[in-house]
Amino acid sequence: EDRRTIFIHHDPDLKAPFPLRIGGDGASSPALADLDGDGKADIVFGTSDGLVYAKHADGSDLAGWPAAGDPIPYNPGSPAYATGAIPTPVRGAILASVAIGDIDGDGYLDVVAADMEGKVYAWSHQGVRKAGFPVHVNYAYSAHDVRVSPDKHSDNRVDRAIVASPALADLDGDGGLDIIVGANDRHVYVWDGLGSPRPGFPVVVADATRVSIDPGTHKVTPLAGSCNSLTTNCAFRGEKIMDSPAIGDIDHDGSLDIVVGTNEAYNEPINASLSSGTSMAVAELLAASGTEHPANSRVYAIHKDGNNHPCSGCPAFTAPFLPGWPVKIAFFASEILPDVGEGINASPALADVDGNGTLETGVFSAAGPAYLLNADGTSFYGNDPSGNYRVMSTEGYPASNSPDTPSIPAIGEGAFAGLTGTGTGPLAFAAPAAGLGRLLAIALPDQQLTADDHVAAWIAATGSYVPAFPRHMEELQFLTGPSIADVGGAAAGVRTPPEIIEGSAGYFLHAYDATGSEPPGWPKFTGGWHIANAAIGDVDGDGLNEVVTLTREGNLYVWDTTAPAGVEEWPKKRYDLRNTGNYQEPQGLTGNPTTTTTTVGGSSTTTTTSTSTTTTLQSFTDTLDVRRARLVLPDGPMNDSLSLRGFVALAAGSDNVNPAQEGFRLVLTGIQFDIPASAFTGPAGRWRYRDSSGAGSSPDGITSVTLRLRRDGRYNLSVRGRHADLSTFDGTSDRTIQVRVDIGNDHAAANLPFRRFGRNLRYP
Repeated sequence: EDRRTIFIHHDPDLKAPFPLRIGGDGASSPALADLDGDGKADIVFGTSDGLVYAKHADGSDLAGWPAAGDPIPYNPGSPAYATGAIPTPVRGAILASVAIGDIDGDGYLDVVAADMEGKVYAWSHQGVRKAGFPVHVNYAYSAHDVRVSPDKHSDNRVDRAIVASPALADLDGDGGLDIIVGANDRHVYVWDGLGSPRPGFPVVVADATRVSIDPGTHKVTPLAGSCNSLTTNCAFRGEKIMDSPAIGDIDHDGSLDIVVGTNEAYNEPINASLSSGTSMAVAELLAASGTEHPANSRVYAIHKDGNNHPCSGCPAFTAPFLPGWPVKIAFFASEILPDVGEGINASPALADVDGNGTLETGVFSAAGPAYLLNADGTSFYGNDPSGNYRVMSTEGYPASNSPDTPSIPAIGEGAFAGLTGTGTGPLAFAAPAAGLGRLLAIALPDQQLTADDHVAAWIAATGSYVPAFPRHMEELQFLTGPSIADVGGAAAGVRTPPEIIEGSAGYFLHAYDATGSEPPGWPKFTGGWHIANAAIGDVDGDGLNEVVTLTREGNLYVWDTTAPAGVEEWPKKRYDLRNTGNYQEPQGLTGNPTTTTTTVGGSSTTTTTSTSTTTTLQSFTDTLDVRRARLVLPDGPMNDSLSLRGFVALAAGSDNVNPAQEGFRLVLTGIQFDIPASAFTGPAGRWRYRDSSGAGSSPDGITSVTLRLRRDGRYNLSVRGRHADLSTFDGTSDRTIQVRVDIGNDHAAANLPFRRFGRNLRYP
């Protein structure tokens, strides 16, 4: 018999005309960015129909959108196509979430998406495909021989698809954004903003201490001998990259690194010291079931130059990886589901948990404890006497609203956030999880037990639960994860501590604060399966946040909230518009440089330039805390480059800074670079200047400046330059250089003892 389920539900917060049927499914998480420069964030997402949409808050499409991927071969004589039941042309499905940034340096945001055919596309803010795109993976790496047995290639079950979301970052320091993506052929690829592959990539991501890698095909073979089942010291199911890369300088050397996990699984003692014997008993029980096997997967940290990273004497295929990596990540049930339930499908997240200026990595497997890793791959929490990594708690949550214990992170991905709403207090790490009952129900399908699913939150610095967590969820949270932002409060326009916004396969979108409570009107009902993360931002220009999400059935929802729009904790999948998964990064530009509207005496005048008034003001001496700086000084004129990262703390009484009104000056012991106010873009507290040619500064040489307000009141500062004249610093000896930053009447300086490395200078 045919059945159809009909829901009748009224929600006064749901904006008209939503829910909006989009066609295709809603696996691609939405991003909110002002593509057309009207001051309102637009809703950007992909679909399994191979289309990328950009929509206004009223549900209408921006001019030039949706954009389309390439058609793929299909059989037009098939009844489904011949009758029109399935629209044609057929295109590669876009399940990955889009990344948004100015990849070619023209001053406008671009949209980057990847599809299941292994292609990466880039479109302008007007929906026009960028020259040089699409690019695609190397199809030879996923080519298979003719199968002569059912499971001949169990160690090489790879394909051309890209499920992971692309990330954007300036890996090589040239001032332009690169595109970084992991593929189902177990490689990480990097292209520049014009579509050219970066030297040193792609990198094959596999543990060369456990498998041999064919230098031509990159197929793997277990070192302990060919085997397709669990036997002692046997690798099995070496496969795909399902998670999205995280980008950040985790080893504090002034260069960005790539952190990514794989589906690899190795039959070896699990690398986890669990909080009590109960959790270990779970692993043993699953193993005894005969259907699931505890094992370890792997997470990797990759140098920015990939295969080209200098590494004298390194074994083959290990040069791309940072010392101490890959790291063994335990999972209790090795094959919960094909692909999405194997190894690591949880995209790593980065944050400076202890405030020491270096990044830690939060990660977990498809069903295993959550880890916090140091830059060298060691556990942030140390090891137990047996040498196993200490991990985040899995038990002991008396204030939770779920009795199903222990609680094991599962299937989705994690996020960092401060949950106090004060800008102070410890960071939390939040993630989807499943109780013991759920794991046993999966492992023992003929014994369906009472089971709960959870959203968990830990105090990241200690690994103990935030007291009210984990909270109950209706179902598993496949491939999704929490977004964390303020979505409600006691009164409209009043900021309150943020909520953890999380959907599942169980029809509801929840919003839990640190006490485990939900705002009035929550949870939100959709009647659909949530794979996409929600996105939070102001899409209608009313100054208040909206919550945007998609269901797998292809329905787009937008709800109003009472929370004022602002800088949020983790407002979308992968944290920012560039999908870096790095809590310390700016959340990205929300708009394109177009017009500025000034209101004077009740009338508005729109211009295309910004002006500022110079007034004699009190001068403030701020504090400049430089964490790392590099001067690269090769032979030849106008061929030098620089990079600098650190913090600026404003002096007491300062009237704050605004480089978009006051301009920006960098001084290096007498060498002065000025950037005009008109060159800066971005909302207040998240300013950015970018000119890949370096001609936007006077003199030439500065390619990018980022100034981002932190929750502790300091500003993150990042400056990069190339083709500059730094010839006064010849790199022949150590030297002290005064670095000064001027923004209006605020001045911050530091004397830095640089060390010589060849002809280059480094601090520290």
